[in-house]
Amino acid sequence: MSRPFAVRRTTRFAGIVAALAALVIPISVFAEAPRAEAATLSGAQFDPGRIIDDALFYDRNAMTTNEIQAFLDSKIGSCSNGQCLNVYSVDYGGRARDVSANGNVICEAVPAGRYSIAHLIFTAQQACGISAKVILVTMQKEQSLVTSKSPSLTQLARAMGNACPDTAPCNPNAAGVANQIVGGTRQLKAYGHSQGSGPGTLFGRPVGTQYIGYSPNSSCGGTNVNVQNKATAALYTYTPYQPNAAALANLRGTGDGCSSYGNRNFWVLWNDWFGSPTNPAPDRIEAAFAAAGGDGGWLGPATSGFQCGLVNGGCVREHQNGALYASYTTMGNPVSGAHRTYWNSQGAQNGVLGYPTSGVYTGLINGGVYQNFENGTVYTHPGGTFSVRGGIKSAWVGTGSEWGSFGYPLSDELKVATGGVYQQFERGRIYWTAATGAMKVPAATAELMAKEPWIGAPTSDHLCGLVKDGCYQVFQGGVLYTSEAGVWPVRGGVLDAWSKIGKEWGKAGYPRSVEIAFNGGVYQEFDKGRIYWSAKTGAYFVPTASVEAMGRFPWLGFPSSDHLTGLIRGGAYQVFQNGVLYTSEGGAWPVRGGVLDAWSKIGKEWGKAGYPRSVEIAFNGGVYQEFDKGRIYWSAKTGAYFVPTASVEAMGRFPWLGFPSSDHLTGLIRGGAYQVFQNGVLYTSEGGAWPVRGGVLDAWAKLNKEWGKAGYPLSTEIPTDTGVYQQFENGRIVWTSRTGATTYVAN
Repeated sequence: MSRPFAVRRTTRFAGIVAALAALVIPISVFAEAPRAEAATLSGAQFDPGRIIDDALFYDRNAMTTNEIQAFLDSKIGSCSNGQCLNVYSVDYGGRARDVSANGNVICEAVPAGRYSIAHLIFTAQQACGISAKVILVTMQKEQSLVTSKSPSLTQLARAMGNACPDTAPCNPNAAGVANQIVGGTRQLKAYGHSQGSGPGTLFGRPVGTQYIGYSPNSSCGGTNVNVQNKATAALYTYTPYQPNAAALANLRGTGDGCSSYGNRNFWVLWNDWFGSPTNPAPDRIEAAFAAAGGDGGWLGPATSGFQCGLVNGGCVREHQNGALYASYTTMGNPVSGAHRTYWNSQGAQNGVLGYPTSGVYTGLINGGVYQNFENGTVYTHPGGTFSVRGGIKSAWVGTGSEWGSFGYPLSDELKVATGGVYQQFERGRIYWTAATGAMKVPAATAELMAKEPWIGAPTSDHLCGLVKDGCYQVFQGGVLYTSEAGVWPVRGGVLDAWSKIGKEWGKAGYPRSVEIAFNGGVYQEFDKGRIYWSAKTGAYFVPTASVEAMGRFPWLGFPSSDHLTGLIRGGAYQVFQNGVLYTSEGGAWPVRGGVLDAWSKIGKEWGKAGYPRSVEIAFNGGVYQEFDKGRIYWSAKTGAYFVPTASVEAMGRFPWLGFPSSDHLTGLIRGGAYQVFQNGVLYTSEGGAWPVRGGVLDAWAKLNKEWGKAGYPLSTEIPTDTGVYQQFENGRIVWTSRTGATTYVAN
């Protein structure tokens, strides 16, 4: 695909001249108004030895596909024939990776496929490292395609003029818009590389002084030109003539019979569309030097010449008291002292900060100073010299910068193990991740983060305005709350349970501790109690009074329900793994097992027993538990039954009764009641609570008990010489031990 210089188009290099003899510039090449800064462009500004800088020419990231498409749309607008560059698509057969004979990679592979023109230009730019702007300008100067609303297929076939001599058809392998874009871009790249040492393998003009003619007509003459870079050398290889004085005197028109226009038009189009193609940095440095007072200013005289070739077309010149830097995109600015030392430590212009964009500003709090750079700001203050940039800088500025709540930076950005970065300030930290952006963390919160690294990075700002002047901040591992009790994290199941009861506004109040390990689970202290969590039960809040009861009765285990209020007389209860804890004016007491079942059977706190007033108390191989109006007794043999207070007192007088084996049953004549025990039956009436058993009970039953002529018992058994007797309301029942006989004796 390379071509001898002899077959290169000589006069219509830019699509400007219709034929070798005519040398007329088509109007379409310059049919639109140039950029404002190019409107005053003068031929005197054209430097034949430096048409364009390498940094702009060999910029593989100059434009994205979308930017190229938008540029074409802006230049063409509506297309008349469907063949304009902004609407046309082509099939391309692909091109393999291209390596020169001496191993230089010219272009990476271009895959086969269907391409929009914008995407194909972008792909060629990426593959060959030639700016899309170079491709666009070349297509315009060759065939006016970038502004044409109705291009012909012939124009498209010769799009970049690659292997298309003026006097013959294009090389068939090079014809077509896709081949032209990829092949022409490849040629421009190849002209900047020596591809071998054998005959016919050294393509491209070398950098250095050489004779460049004005026209194919040798009688028109030329001059020796100091070609200063590879990009300019490549242009002279692609279009091997320089404009003469007549062509430069009429930049957007024709010159004379010895004029050629290709490289002139490339330069003019670039200025019109993209600004200056050559480095403005030295002029910007000179302007900054003059503004600083020249040799008598604070920078002092220059101690070096311009040192160019830095990133982004940058240049530097050293001075007695610092250095001046400028680039394609930044004006001249000084760097000196602590800021220069720091900037150099960060990689200078090649580092994260880029070039300086201002001088040093003074007058900050505590004697601080700052200087702006492309990607951040450097601050020097009594705590040191550090930079602030990106999202962290934006968040910090939002707090008032060095005058605000966070003060000056005390570190550069530091990596976080879980991803992202943070930066330390005098009174806190600011964190940043791609997912969350920048989040501010006050000093007290940052201290706790250091103690509890599982919290991770913040995912929200520090937000205040909660009850009692509280604040909170969401983190990857939980939420940190700040109150008069300090800064404490809440997470997982504990956080869920706390949220369910209203967080800081609810019955728990604010947290007062981290999670504390407890019996295979955890608990966390709050203003008004604890939240307990285990894998089996989940998480529930326990008020302070109930927490104290849990301490007395550790067998309760973890709570398995919320603490529920609304019971009679202001009572409340909470279910635990091994019982239910009830709270009333009688205190906080647990109820469990058979006692709980029996209490439930008689209506719990609403029933005849009332609330519990003790824990279970061991009793004769079983247990009993005190309630407001009596006890519930339990044994393995009898189960559990409630005994009213009066009957409890009788049990104390008659311990031989044993455990109750029935409920306390009312509804007898004249308000009486009874309850069966292991060793007798206890009857209660207006005459008191008295037990009846054995033969006396049998005889009384025959007399129809309380309904019969004997009435209710008025005593327990009273021993006699021959047995016992028991007094009833209307007589006594006498039992003889020798015979077992019973006799009723009326009063």
